[in-house]
Amino acid sequence: MVPGRDGQIGFYITGSEPEESHDLFSIDEDTGYIRVAKPLDYETIPVHRLDITVRDNALIPAENTRLFTIYVTVSVHLN
Repeated sequence: MVPGRDGQIGFYITGSEPEESHDLFSIDEDTGYIRVAKPLDYETIPVHRLDITVRDNALIPAENTRLFTIYVTVSVHLN
């Protein structure tokens, strides 16, 4: 975790729409870097919404949540 005003902070996926989007992405709790955890399918779910929460580990924790929208686009490879 990185240092914050009241101690260390961590990043978490705290919600998703659709619900199965939560399993398709992972987040590095120390840096907040979001990664694709499983293959994405444009035809099945073209848009993912993730609630990302940052929280410190202070005696009285502070947190903030933001919505991130991820659009899956079609990649066309010409041979």
